[in-house]
Amino acid sequence: MVAPIYQKSKEFLDSLINEGKATPYLEIIKKHHLETYEHSLRVGLLSVDLGLENHLNDFELRLLGYAGLLHDVGKSKIPEEILSKQGKLTNEELEMIKGHSRSGFLEVDELEYGLIKLIVVAHHEYKKSSYPRSGKDRRKQSRNKDRRKNKVDISKLAEIIAAADMYDALASQRSYKKEMNKEEIKKILEEQYIGNHKYIAQVLDRY
Repeated sequence: MVAPIYQKSKEFLDSLINEGKATPYLEIIKKHHLETYEHSLRVGLLSVDLGLENHLNDFELRLLGYAGLLHDVGKSKIPEEILSKQGKLTNEELEMIKGHSRSGFLEVDELEYGLIKLIVVAHHEYKKSSYPRSGKDRRKQSRNKDRRKNKVDISKLAEIIAAADMYDALASQRSYKKEMNKEEIKKILEEQYIGNHKYIAQVLDRY
């Protein structure tokens, strides 16, 4: 990944990791499923990088970094053989996968004033097949009491995490798929991502 502010993003994310708050969660993810752990590090870095490019303040960057690192922590509740399955998932397995957002919400309940969980639960809500909420249910998040109190736009941060997550999932080789090229990624993001499309252009600049 190449970006003008990449090094600053790495230094910022490293500082968050060194605080130790995310360490117990990251260790759980790493032990349970290495690919998810590596994906989480990349999403955390890309999210911070997008945050810097969009001139977010330090507190918003902290939330982005933590949420990026821990967005998939709920997958530690899903059997490893399902996470690494190379064939088509059954309907039951798909439902288990979709449950990871809510599981993550519960796992990081108090981290950063309870704000991280609001981003974690929403990181799959900015694509056409959104879950666990969509439409009006998702918009309730923008009126969240915690958000007003802390003057943080949770929806904007969740959009950034969603773009970073979708991009990395497409651009990276996993046990069950090959990495996609830039044109393939662009096509899928433009079709499936329903957040602010400026983030599509920004993530593609890093291909």
